[in-house]
Amino acid sequence: MSINHHLVHMHPADIDIHGSSETATLGSEVVIRGSANSTSNTSPSGILRMPNELLVCIFEHGGRITLQDLGLPFAVLVSHVSRHWRALSHNTPAVWSSIPVRPAHLDLASIFLDRSNGYPLSLCLHVEKVWKVQDALALVLSSAQRWLNLYIRAGTGASVYLVITHLKRINVPRLEHFELTVRNAKPGTLGWLPPIFDPSEDDRRHHPSPKLRSVCLQGISFRFRSGLLSGLTSLTLAYLPRDMAAPMYSEFRELLRMSPNLVHLKLADVFPQVAPGVHYSEIEMRCLSTLDIVMHQSEEYVQTFFGIIAAPSLRTLKFESKWSIAWEGFESAIVSVLAVKFGQLRALHLTVSDTIHLGEYGVNVAFYDAFPELRQFSLNVLDDQLAQYFLKPWAVAMSGGEEDDFPEVAYPLVWPKLELLTVRAPYDEQEEDEDSIDDTLELIGSLRLSLGLPFDVFQACVFADFQMMEPLHN
Repeated sequence: MSINHHLVHMHPADIDIHGSSETATLGSEVVIRGSANSTSNTSPSGILRMPNELLVCIFEHGGRITLQDLGLPFAVLVSHVSRHWRALSHNTPAVWSSIPVRPAHLDLASIFLDRSNGYPLSLCLHVEKVWKVQDALALVLSSAQRWLNLYIRAGTGASVYLVITHLKRINVPRLEHFELTVRNAKPGTLGWLPPIFDPSEDDRRHHPSPKLRSVCLQGISFRFRSGLLSGLTSLTLAYLPRDMAAPMYSEFRELLRMSPNLVHLKLADVFPQVAPGVHYSEIEMRCLSTLDIVMHQSEEYVQTFFGIIAAPSLRTLKFESKWSIAWEGFESAIVSVLAVKFGQLRALHLTVSDTIHLGEYGVNVAFYDAFPELRQFSLNVLDDQLAQYFLKPWAVAMSGGEEDDFPEVAYPLVWPKLELLTVRAPYDEQEEDEDSIDDTLELIGSLRLSLGLPFDVFQACVFADFQMMEPLHN
């Protein structure tokens, strides 16, 4: 058995921290090699022999996942690889349907709009300066009937209000996903957002509100009982401004009840106020499949929060924190809450987003026995010691032996149905510890064969500094 080592040289800015996505993982990397002027006599590579239908799918996907990047748009890159790719992309409207809109490059956005030729659109609108926004809005509002996904990246409160003022006046019948992120805004400058996509009573018959399925709000103030946040299947709320208080428990409960079919929920430092020693009724979310939590609260709070969440269909749990006391609460919750409530969990993703000390004896051994149906376990850390905290007790338990540093265990603590173990950590060429994470992973990989366990081991190393996992929106 061999471990898959992937050494990826990336700049910290290229690493995807949020995401509607997963929190603190390697970003998608697309590598294109080739030249329009290549005269090689060797046989065509596999990618050049791909059918056009498959290439178009790749082009579309690349455009979607890189839409919010600041570099050249993906469609532009692929159209300059070869004559064939250029002709194929220029004749496929879907390839140009993911449009980055930057006030400084409106000519490029205009080309995308023309080539998309009536295809449903995904737009990412970058609005940093108020005086540059008007022209961008004038360009894209004419295509509002085609909007499927709308991402807004704003740097000031004034630019946010300007965009929302225009959004109130338009009809976006196809819009399914709306995302608004504010970065670096000064505290107290945003205030409450006015209603978005909420026309007046007189205009409602002619301009109905869109049937949004997914909403992501980051770094802004909003009303928890807003109609924008109802009837969703996916909801992300992250990083409230300093001038916005955390919601009361009743507000938080009503927010989640407004979307009874919610499947995906991500909360990053947006949690209800709860009082110590007070019993709170559970908030039932029968359809919830993925819960993504970024939390920097006390040990008691972490346990209380998981205690009020009832999600019988939960299959994926993501937990991230840079506070040791929050991790203590998470470990305690494993025994008291998580093992009971989320026993059917299939995927567990943990991110330790700072170089903190979690203890000398490793994670609570109940951690490995809590989720018998687990298929995937991923661990994102900033150094080998943090990885060892979670993995070494597992390796010791699997081997059936004892080490002085670990309590005696009576049974092999492994997930019997695990299919994939993934560990991501920065590569440190200065690391010369004899007891390294590489050795531990090699041991786990060997032991899983001897025990007849089906999982594989994947180790991803990143050449990056320790700031790579810092939240972008703080």
